[in-house]
Amino acid sequence: MANLNPDMNKVLDELKKRQGCNNDADLARWLGVKSPSISNWRSKPVSTTVLTNILRKVEDATQAQTRKSQKSGLIHAIVEFHPIRKVQANGGWLLFATRRDGEQIPFLTGLKERLEKTSSGIYVFHDSSGIPLYIGQVGRSGAKTNNLWKQLHTSFNRQDISRGQYADRTDVNEKFRTVTDKGPKVSPDKVKCSLLQIAFSFSTYEVTAGMAGPIEALLLRVTGRVLLNNRLENFE
Repeated sequence: MANLNPDMNKVLDELKKRQGCNNDADLARWLGVKSPSISNWRSKPVSTTVLTNILRKVEDATQAQTRKSQKSGLIHAIVEFHPIRKVQANGGWLLFATRRDGEQIPFLTGLKERLEKTSSGIYVFHDSSGIPLYIGQVGRSGAKTNNLWKQLHTSFNRQDISRGQYADRTDVNEKFRTVTDKGPKVSPDKVKCSLLQIAFSFSTYEVTAGMAGPIEALLLRVTGRVLLNNRLENFE
């Protein structure tokens, strides 16, 4: 095929290189055109109208790529419903150990390192059915810088989490009365507990800097009645 468009070929090859396209078919998919269009641009003289159209498609593809990148970067799941394998260490409890019989456990070592590197994120503790128990965050604007690994364990070892627990107040020596007839009612008491007693798994998410607070606030407000968190956070 005669090279009738050397400048256009250079432009297309440079686009292909910058976008990591292996061939013209990949470039066509990125631009949202059919493969024969690329062949035509390479082999035939390009009018001003066609050139303008090509530039518009490059702009549209670039903007779409940017939007996709921003969307995927808002929340990145690290682990979900990861089982807790608690071990005692330094007077407290760790969610899991990174060594076994003196040898590193590859996956858990990598997970710990990843959590230590994450300074903006959300974490969720679940019960054995996968129902959320507690939601927290690290990286709220204006808060002291921390990381997910430390913050997870701060919450995991807390002893002052309030939980509703039903207590039986029925005096079986009294005459039976239905609840409607003002008989005894079973109602929950607030008791103190820690997540290490009741949490079965945890999930962690890295979020865009500055978004940890608002995302935590939203999650708390839409699930607040089933959580052990003591307060609803503000969106600021």
